[in-house]
Amino acid sequence: MKSKFLLLVVLVFLLVDLSHAVDVNFNFIGSGARARSMGGAFIGVADDATAMSWNPAGLAKLDKAEASVVGLYVDYKVSSDLDGFDADIYKSSHLNLNFVSGAFPLSIASRNLVAGISYQQVLDLYNKYELDTYKWEQTGGVYAITPALACK
Repeated sequence: MKSKFLLLVVLVFLLVDLSHAVDVNFNFIGSGARARSMGGAFIGVADDATAMSWNPAGLAKLDKAEASVVGLYVDYKVSSDLDGFDADIYKSSHLNLNFVSGAFPLSIASRNLVAGISYQQVLDLYNKYELDTYKWEQTGGVYAITPALACK
């Protein structure tokens, strides 16, 4: 039993180390300019229609209907100090719809009940590679449709 636990601990540490080596971000939640500018602290003050992606309980603070639309522009460039390495073929940029939500407050028995639904692109898998003789483009991602209900 101890050997299995030790193996599990070692695997977790290796996974964390590997994720830092390849710069993987496992924080898939959250959308919105205000929330991103707060560096994740928005979880504690979630009070608008983007709260569905951070902390759905924050929807209970809404008194009127709200909607949000978030676009995300990604510009990817590679640079290198290696002689003869052409980084231009690896650069790409694109704009996509990242998040759409709507929240609708209802008053039921003097309680504030807020219902909402959201669509979010959780993970963007866009990639592009261009040479004079070869072009490759990958699109897609991981998407989520989330219903939410909050009561105060």
